[in-house]
Amino acid sequence: KGAAQRAEAILHHMLKLHEGGRENCLPTDISFGSVLDAWARSGDAKAYDNAMRTFNLMQSMQGTRYSDIKPSTITYNALMNALAVSRIPDKAPRAYNMLLEMEERGKDGEACLAPNTQSYGTALKVCARAAMGNSPKRKDEALRIALMTFEKLRKNPD
Repeated sequence: KGAAQRAEAILHHMLKLHEGGRENCLPTDISFGSVLDAWARSGDAKAYDNAMRTFNLMQSMQGTRYSDIKPSTITYNALMNALAVSRIPDKAPRAYNMLLEMEERGKDGEACLAPNTQSYGTALKVCARAAMGNSPKRKDEALRIALMTFEKLRKNPD
């Protein structure tokens, strides 16, 4: 098995141990972010789908006994990294929408979700990769989104 599959298996094992009473085995946003990052680095054709599944698992824990496990800037940045290496043609608008969601949730009091310089840089990386090997329409879209992202970064540095 690859590193990403092993990382995901460890995450699920931690959850099982915690369910069995091992309080110190509760994963954190960093644990989830590590799995997302492993998927981004995996080279797997389905890396983004797998990363998204892990991200959705974390989101689904809201309102349960695992409510302390929440998305953070770390997890969003790792998810955008997985998106950057994907073959998804509309990845530039997806990354921009993630930034907008982070900004909105950051303004609504979830400071751990406010985008940082790395968030904007990762979104720009997604745009650069979206422009490679895509249709002229997608390249134009990626450039337009990159310019909007750069403008946001210029106005909101860390």
